Amino acid sequence: YLMAFQDGHLIAHVYFTKILSLILGTSEIAYRSFSILFALALIILLYKTAKLIFADKKTALSAAILGSTNYFLIWFASQIRPYTLAAFSGLLSFYFFIKLTQTASKKYYIAYALVTLIGLYTHPWLFLVLASQILTTLFFSKQIKNYFKILFSAGAALVLALPYVAVMLYQGQLGTTAWLGKPENLAILKSFRYLSYGENYVYLILILIAIFFIISNHSEFKNHFSKNKIALTALSLYLFFPLIAAFIISQFKPAYLLGRYEMIVLPAFILIAAYLWSQIKNNYLALLFIPLLVFFAAKNVVINSNFVNSQAANDKTVTAYVLANINQDDTVIATDLSWHTFYYYQKKLNHDKKFNLITYPDEIKNHPCWKNTEQMLNHQEQYQTEAKNLIASLANKSATIWVLYKVGNPINEILLQELNENFMLAGAYTPPPPKQPMWLDIVLVYKTK
Repeated sequence: YLMAFQDGHLIAHVYFTKILSLILGTSEIAYRSFSILFALALIILLYKTAKLIFADKKTALSAAILGSTNYFLIWFASQIRPYTLAAFSGLLSFYFFIKLTQTASKKYYIAYALVTLIGLYTHPWLFLVLASQILTTLFFSKQIKNYFKILFSAGAALVLALPYVAVMLYQGQLGTTAWLGKPENLAILKSFRYLSYGENYVYLILILIAIFFIISNHSEFKNHFSKNKIALTALSLYLFFPLIAAFIISQFKPAYLLGRYEMIVLPAFILIAAYLWSQIKNNYLALLFIPLLVFFAAKNVVINSNFVNSQAANDKTVTAYVLANINQDDTVIATDLSWHTFYYYQKKLNHDKKFNLITYPDEIKNHPCWKNTEQMLNHQEQYQTEAKNLIASLANKSATIWVLYKVGNPINEILLQELNENFMLAGAYTPPPPKQPMWLDIVLVYKTK
C-alpha cells in the first residue's frame, strides 16, 4: 500500500478500504459496501447537521429526503471510489465546526481536529473546505469568542496533514493528475447540474418557489438570517468556495474534475436546498416535491441498471474469455491500464491454469491507475529497448502470447511493431458492443513464426 503514494490514490480511502476488505473480503460487493456505508452515514449526518443549524425538524427531514433521493449520491454510493467518504468527512468536520461556534467544549475541539485531519487525507478539496471554515472564523472573529481555539484546532489538523501535502506535490511531479486538464469555462454551472443530476428541473422549481415565499416573507427571513448568520455564511462558503477556488487553481494546476469532485460540496448543496424547501409555507405544495424526488431518483436508478445490464462486455467477461482459451505456460501482456482489472478478475474466476502475466511498460505495475503518455514519449528509446527485451525473452517459447491491447496509445504501438515483426498474428478477439469503458479495445493472439 506504499504504492498509493505514487499511484495517485487518496490515502485515507486506500487504508479504510484495506481494513474493510479484511473484515468483508475482496469481492466487488464488499468493496462497494464501503461507499454504501458512508452514503448512509452521510444521510443521517445531513439530518443532524440541518437540525443543529436550523433547529427545525422539518428542515432536517427535508435534508434527509434530499440526500436519500439525490442520484449523484446514489451513483457514487455504488462506486468503489472515495467520494462518499470524502463527502461524509467534510460534512462531519463542518458539523463540529458549527458546534464549536455555539459551544466551546474540549471534546468538540478534539473531534473537529481529528475528523478534519482524516478529511484532509481523503481528498484535496477538503483543504478548500477547511479554508472556508477558517475564512468564516476570521470574518466573525468578534462574534465567535473562542475563535482563536478554533483556528488552533484547524491549524493543528493542517500541520498534521503536511506529509500528505508533500505526497500530493510528489504525485503532481509524477503527472498523476495530468489527465484532468483544465475545466471548461462553464464548469461551475455544470457542476450544479451534477449536484442535482437527473432532477435538475425539480430542484430548479423548488428553489424558485422557495424564493417566492422568501420574498413574500422577507422580514421573517431577514430575522432568521441575523440569528444564524455565522452558520449560514459558513454553509454558503462550504458550497461555493471550493468550487471557485478549485476552478482558479485549475487554470495553473489540475484541480477540478467535472462530475466527480463536486461530491465534496454536495452536503452543503443539499443543506441549502433543504433550507429553501422549508421556506415553502404551503405544506401541500411542499409535500408535492417528495413523490417527484422519489420518482426521478427511481427512474435514474432503473435507467442506469438497464444500461449496465444491456452491456455485453466488460473487464470481467474479457478476462473470462482469455482464461477459457489460454493454455498452460502462455503469456498475457497487459498494455495501458488493463493490468489491474485483469489481475483482479483472474484471481476471482476459478481456474487452475498457470501463465505469465506481464505489463508493458513494466512500470505500470507501480501505478496501475494513471498514465502520462506525453511524459512517457520523452523516454521513447527506453520503451523501445524494453519492448525488444520483452520480445527476446519470449522468442524461444512455443506458448501463445495474449495481448490486452489499447488502440491509440503510441507507447503501445512500439510493442505492437515488435510483435508483428517477430511473431505471427494468429487471431483476435474484439469485445462485442455495447461494452463498458475498458482500458483495452482488442485481445491480440500471437504465436511463434
